[in-house]
Formats: sequence, structure tokens, C-alpha cells
Amino acid sequence: VVLTPWLNRRYDFGLQFDDGKWERTFNFCNEKGTFSGLVYCQNDQFDDSFYHLIQKEVAKNGGHDAFQVDGFVFEKNGIDYTIPFCEINYRKTLGTLTKKMIMKLNVPVGLFLIFPNPWKNKKVDCFDLNSHGILALSPLSNKFQTVLIYGHSIGDVFSSLDYLITKTDRLKTRLEGIKNFQNEVTSFFERSTI
Repeated sequence: VVLTPWLNRRYDFGLQFDDGKWERTFNFCNEKGTFSGLVYCQNDQFDDSFYHLIQKEVAKNGGHDAFQVDGFVFEKNGIDYTIPFCEINYRKTLGTLTKKMIMKLNVPVGLFLIFPNPWKNKKVDCFDLNSHGILALSPLSNKFQTVLIYGHSIGDVFSSLDYLITKTDRLKTRLEGIKNFQNEVTSFFERSTI
């Protein structure tokens, strides 16, 4: 039974176990609960003691490679509650991909997004996007577009998201919805607890 449709879910997060350590991502989902992107910050510091218990259980059952534990925050009567564990994805995730890409770009913050392609059959200046810290990752003819927005701070990537919004008329509302989470994302990565 999936109970989350009855909760006022505010945001999702992922904790990925990779290279022998835990790292977290702030995940975006659309109104139907479908994953639509994430923010990853390198060198994020937080209390991961609860998650080491999960890692030990996974290892007991033969799991030693990368995997991700998902959780979420919901609101009830004006109070936020955290569900620290709702599923395990036993695979490398888009958080892992984002981490590897920003390491190659030598920046600490990445915002990965997937959305219906607003540029299909249109001329897009990818060099212009890249000069604003935006990499279009999918062929422009695809039904969906994936982008990596990269920078030196959360503020940088959300500033570049502002620029992306000006280039995507059809998706302005959806991307502005993600932009509205900037304070939540900043607060999430400033906390040392989940």
C-alpha cells in the first residue's frame, strides 16, 4: 500500500551510498510524484549514523555496491515531519551521475533536471546555455530534455535556472516551481541532521 498520496508531501531527498560514504541529494518530484530533478552538493556534512545501520543490513544481504535510500518531508498542521526511509534503489542513481559530472567540471554544486523538451525542432544555442552554467545533455530532437546546471554555490545554480526559465516559454511554470524551492534546498544542505 502506498500511503504518500494522503500526505502533504513537501519534498523528497535521497541518501546515496557510494565510494564507501553517504551523500545526500534534494530531489524534486512533479505533482504526480514522478522524479523531475535533484540538487547535489559536494562535501555536504551531516549525521549519517542512522543510514550506516541500513548499509550494514544491505551488506548482510550481499549488497556492497552503490545504492540510494529515499526519504521525504511532509507537513501536517503546520509542522514538518521527516520519513527518513521509504525505499531503497539498489543501483547507481542520477545523484551519482550528477556527482561525477560536477567533479569533471570542477564545481561543487549541480542541479540535474528532466522535463518535456521545450526546444524540439527549434534552434538552441547550446554554447549560450553553457556560458550560463547549463549543459543540455539530451539530443535536442528527444521528447524529453535533461540538463545539468552547475556552479560554485546553490545561489549560482538557481541564478542559472532563472536564465533557463527565460529560454523555455512552455515550461516557465514548472521551472519556476523548482525555483521556489531555493530556500528549502539551502536550508536542507545547511542542516547537519536529516
